Amino acid sequence: MRITLRLVLAYLVGFGLLLWGLLVFFTSTIGGVISVLAGLITLPWVRQQLANKQNIELSGGLVAAIVVLGVIGSLGGLMIADEASEQFQEFDQQIRDEGIDVRNSAEEERRWVIEYYVPSTGRLEELGTIARIYSETVPTTEEDRDHRQLDIIILEADNSRLNSLSINAELARQYRNGEVSEEEYVRRILASVAL
Repeated sequence: MRITLRLVLAYLVGFGLLLWGLLVFFTSTIGGVISVLAGLITLPWVRQQLANKQNIELSGGLVAAIVVLGVIGSLGGLMIADEASEQFQEFDQQIRDEGIDVRNSAEEERRWVIEYYVPSTGRLEELGTIARIYSETVPTTEEDRDHRQLDIIILEADNSRLNSLSINAELARQYRNGEVSEEEYVRRILASVAL
């Protein structure tokens, strides 16, 4: 059996794409799946060639196609993740620009989270502002199909938790698209309050 440098390269590329795809999967399902598939296609072919103990010559075109497929999938996935991150940063900046006392904010897997303090006299007004801005900046399903909701934690002055609520991403999209009224949007948000 003659193992060529191209075979070793194909094996390493396939295994690398598989691992990279699994890593990317957590930030972008699409990019991760494409990379994993590229790796899964490559590895069995290499194993079969080794099992047959044939004189293996792997064409440069096949190696190039595998690498290009994996790179496109990975970069595409990272670009999608980047776009979603920009939307979160825009949301975060807009609520701060409105004067909301944000104590903490985070973009987590499948959700955005904000913690903010507001005196009891302005709670509903600020909540309405946050809900409006979220509806304007929530990613579409094409931009980030994994994004599910905004979790809002309302804090006391000493940063202890007063209560929390969530805004469903699909509800925010429906409100933005005029599919639900403002009254229905607010009613369903308030129904999620956890005291």
